[in-house]
Amino acid sequence: MSVAIAVPVVANANDVKPSAGMPVKVGGWYPVFFETYSAKKVNQIIESIKKGNVSKIIITYDENNTLATKIQNKIINQTKLSVELSQIHQKDDKLVHYNHTEVVVTVFNK
Repeated sequence: MSVAIAVPVVANANDVKPSAGMPVKVGGWYPVFFETYSAKKVNQIIESIKKGNVSKIIITYDENNTLATKIQNKIINQTKLSVELSQIHQKDDKLVHYNHTEVVVTVFNK
């Protein structure tokens, strides 16, 4: 049995060749996983937004719209940042079984 592993590609500041006089910025993203509501995790995301470190947030879910919407509403109400909500239907097969109730908040850094 073989298992496919997704490896994120991370840019190194030394790999970027800026134009003359242009600052070098290397952005990134990170996922925050929720199986139940965690005020601590949501508050950490909100604090990062308030510090100006976040450019965008996308919340993805399969079956747990209630949890995804609760997280979205809390972030919007506390920060006024537009938060995208995206439902992704994942199908299990013989080799892969997904956690259909998990919600993933992807935070994109500035």
